[in-house]
Amino acid sequence: MDSESLPDQIARTMDSVTERKQMYDQGRKFMPINELERLIRANRKEVEKLCGIDHENPDSLNDIIRILAILASRDLLKEKTYQTVRRIGISDCHLPLVYDKSRSSFMSDIRVADAGQPRDIQEFESFLSGLANCIEFTELQYRFCIPTFGNAEFTQLHSNSILPIYHLGKKTEVGSFGMVDQVQVHHAHLKLDRPVTKENNPKLALKQLLSDSEAEFDREREALSKIQKLCHDHLITLIASFKRGREFFFLFPWAEGGNLRQLWNKNWSPTREQTEWALGQMLGLAEAIQHLHLPTNNLDLTENGRHGDLRPENILAFHDKKAHGSVAVLKLRIADVGLAKFHQKITSERTAGTTTTGGSMEYAPPESLLEGEEVKRSRKYDMWSLGCIFLEFIVWVVEGPEGLAEFREERAKKKTSNQTYSEYEPYYRGRWNNKGYEVHPKVRVRLSSIRKSPKSSKELRALADIIEMGLLVVDEEKRFSAKQLMDMLKRAGLGTMENEEDNVRSELHKMEEPEKGKKVSRWRLRCLQIISSPSSSRNY
Repeated sequence: MDSESLPDQIARTMDSVTERKQMYDQGRKFMPINELERLIRANRKEVEKLCGIDHENPDSLNDIIRILAILASRDLLKEKTYQTVRRIGISDCHLPLVYDKSRSSFMSDIRVADAGQPRDIQEFESFLSGLANCIEFTELQYRFCIPTFGNAEFTQLHSNSILPIYHLGKKTEVGSFGMVDQVQVHHAHLKLDRPVTKENNPKLALKQLLSDSEAEFDREREALSKIQKLCHDHLITLIASFKRGREFFFLFPWAEGGNLRQLWNKNWSPTREQTEWALGQMLGLAEAIQHLHLPTNNLDLTENGRHGDLRPENILAFHDKKAHGSVAVLKLRIADVGLAKFHQKITSERTAGTTTTGGSMEYAPPESLLEGEEVKRSRKYDMWSLGCIFLEFIVWVVEGPEGLAEFREERAKKKTSNQTYSEYEPYYRGRWNNKGYEVHPKVRVRLSSIRKSPKSSKELRALADIIEMGLLVVDEEKRFSAKQLMDMLKRAGLGTMENEEDNVRSELHKMEEPEKGKKVSRWRLRCLQIISSPSSSRNY
């Protein structure tokens, strides 16, 4: 092995890195930076001799290690290589170099703002000794100029760049916006908040946008960047974003538990612990939306946001290292912010209408059907969607997967002759022009059955009241804000509202009176109080 030449060692190492693995860029070999550094260290004396280096500065090669490796892979290291590279002023930060065949000259495709152009790149062309070697250098360089991803950073790559990414599973389509792969990034090219090794290299989700629209990519990237500043445990974590030519990508942690819809399809044995877990997750999701809507806790983020496409498929389940139990090991996080929007002004103060399309119609509120330049979509849009999700959540807790499937099937649209999938009616019925929208009758029936079920805890019954009276409210001005919802959920989760009913009854003269002889829960009374209060957030 000691007699093996440096070019042969480089070729063998690249083969070993990519063999028996399904590369994202099929058939394209690459040299990981850790292996490259190892080879240069092991062959340092040979490299220094070939390059004509006459001093022993241990850091003398660090900034040109890729250039030397590219040359070494084709046995092009020659006397005075080091001095020539230094005199030209070229280093790894100038890579990749682009060779213009028509002009027979190099130019640097610089990605480092302060790198500057090399002083005399024409001398480098002469050094490579001819057109063939120049073209070969530009083709080989992508095997050694491998990007590193992490820290939620954005990277712009040349269209020929090789991704240090391995396939681990099949592609899964996400709506009409992107495809998601289960992948691993080579451990030497991944930066996390902990050291990454070959042994503890995590599975990741690689999302590639189906559209080649840079504007769509920039919008989602900007929304994700702002969400990272919120630092909330129930919002998705971005690992990296990058552009390669006209391809656009995002890297996220892999959701081991799938999405919320998939979780709901699994067998369910309700226990007190699991019910508490479900309530805790709903509280966490509501708090995440509150942080998104009103990021007052973050001095770097002055805009209020809106998700715009909340649905079970966009809520992912991750392993929670702090928890124990079965389902209770999972933590839910809101993801897929492709339709998210941030504004500096509240809805009533904005002069322009919304420019963002609506999300899933099944979980969208009645006002989603409004169109026109004057239409301004408020954050109350998300509150209706959250109400739909929470109702399905408590149906699953109380009645299991079968009960939830039955509830959805009650709202299923009739299939056409050639339709292979089901579509579901939204949580409302009616026509906007006639101002005749109402909550879907099947929704009201299910809410009533939840309240009456002996399997429902007092917290779940309270939550059913909150959903009906505060979230699934057709008039968006009377719909709860995230802050109001959080107030109610905290009360419901604690289960302590001593004397609350008496306090609220004193306000009933301002509101609709309950039917004579009908018992009104303290939660319904509290909801009535909030939505009827003059301080209710109507400009939300």
